[in-house]
Amino acid sequence: IAWKTAVWFWMTSSGAGWQTAHSAINGYGAGKGFGETIRPINGSIECGGGNPGAVQSRIDRHRRFCDMLGVSYGDNLGC
Repeated sequence: IAWKTAVWFWMTSSGAGWQTAHSAINGYGAGKGFGETIRPINGSIECGGGNPGAVQSRIDRHRRFCDMLGVSYGDNLGC
């Protein structure tokens, strides 16, 4: 149930943002990239300078996983 809920949120919820996290990471529209995935998930708390430590922690983990997978970080890492 938890996995299905996570996928549903990723694909359908815009949360505090204007697009879903799936749309943001896949580049459908302006503001694409990893940083824009933060906005629908926790943007009202973390984006706009509200909690820079949390945002940096997400960015650091993103970079670590990209390094492990041998893929590019992409553009726009912060929200």
